[in-house]
Amino acid sequence: MISTSPFTWRRRVGMADVDAWGIVWYGNYWVYCDEARAELLRAFDLAPASFLALELRPVVVELDGRYLLPARYDEEIDVHVHVSPPRGARLPFQFEIRRTADATPLARLSTTMVLLRPTGELVYLMPESVRAPLERLLAAQAAKESA
Repeated sequence: MISTSPFTWRRRVGMADVDAWGIVWYGNYWVYCDEARAELLRAFDLAPASFLALELRPVVVELDGRYLLPARYDEEIDVHVHVSPPRGARLPFQFEIRRTADATPLARLSTTMVLLRPTGELVYLMPESVRAPLERLLAAQAAKESA
C-alpha cells in the first residue's frame, strides 16, 4: 500500500525477510526502500517501464543508513519516503522505516540515483519528460508537509 500524502508504503515482514532469530536481515531494509521508491515513482507516472521507454536507466550510486531497532517477523512496517529536489539529474531520496503499531523509527536510510543512457553515458540535465512528473511529486510533497 502506498499513500502519496505523506509518501508512505506499508508492508508486512515476511518469513523470507528474517534471519533464524526472526529479525529482519539488514540488507532487506534496502529492499523495502527500493519497493517504496518504485511505488512512489509509479504513482507519479515514473514507473520503471517509463524510464526504459525514454531510454533512461535510473541507477543508485549512493547509499547511507543508520539502523536504530530491529523489525521482526510478521510486524507491519511503514516506509516513509521524502524526495529532495534533484540536482541536475541526481535524484536524492530519504527513507524512514517505522513500526506501524507504535510509529517507532527502526531505520533511517538515503539513496541517490542518477540517470544513464543505454550506452552508460551519464545524463547531466533532467529531461523534461522526467522533470514534469518530479515537479508534481515535489509539489504534492510540499503541500502535505505544509498542511
